Amino acid sequence: MKTIGIFSALIISLSCAAQDKPASKTGGGGSFNTGMAFFDANAMNRFLTAEGFGKLSSTNLSIGGGGVFYRNNWVIGSEGGFAGQRKVSSSTHELRFGYGYGAFQLGYIVAQNSRTLIYPSIGGGFTGASMQISKFNASESLSSVIANGDTLSTSRTRLTAFAPLLKASVNLDFYLSGNENAMYGALLGITAGYQYGGKSAFRSESGTEITNSPSFSASGFFVTLRIGGGYRGTMKNCRSTH
Repeated sequence: MKTIGIFSALIISLSCAAQDKPASKTGGGGSFNTGMAFFDANAMNRFLTAEGFGKLSSTNLSIGGGGVFYRNNWVIGSEGGFAGQRKVSSSTHELRFGYGYGAFQLGYIVAQNSRTLIYPSIGGGFTGASMQISKFNASESLSSVIANGDTLSTSRTRLTAFAPLLKASVNLDFYLSGNENAMYGALLGITAGYQYGGKSAFRSESGTEITNSPSFSASGFFVTLRIGGGYRGTMKNCRSTH
């Protein structure tokens, strides 16, 4: 009986020791995102300046949101939002440009402490760009802007372009509270990287490709500030009762 007791105690000890290995950490969080997205506006500006418009900036303000799921050192995330800038005008029309985006990402934590995570990530999604052109001189049409015969029957028209998106970035997540077992509470994060957007021509509201349309691409560097909250921590610890 003494032998059986010793053997049982050994089995229990080995079981707890196995579970005392670095525990898996899981959790998730969400954030409001804002930042800057840069792209090559030259092709679009050649088209717009030829029609008498001012030039678009190569810098867009981005606003959106996102979420992450942590599983050990893996990070799965998603994000979406809008990037845009101030309007530009001609003598007869004004134009507002912007694009929406949505993407998923997969990352792997390469450095961490009790409150900070650093991880590179790659991902993909889509972009949808829009040029909304409004007429403020009622005697003028958009025939000079929309070369394929589309003209205004109301006060405005919208040209759209859709393209795939690939992203590569480095991310830093900083939690205001944390210890060796968990990080939690308010989250401050920053993401910087490069996104590659496929090229796409603009189409009219009827779906017709615009003659001599410039190609839109969201390709360029970006930086994003993330403000939110979340949790990443260990599962329930093994507690020996013997």
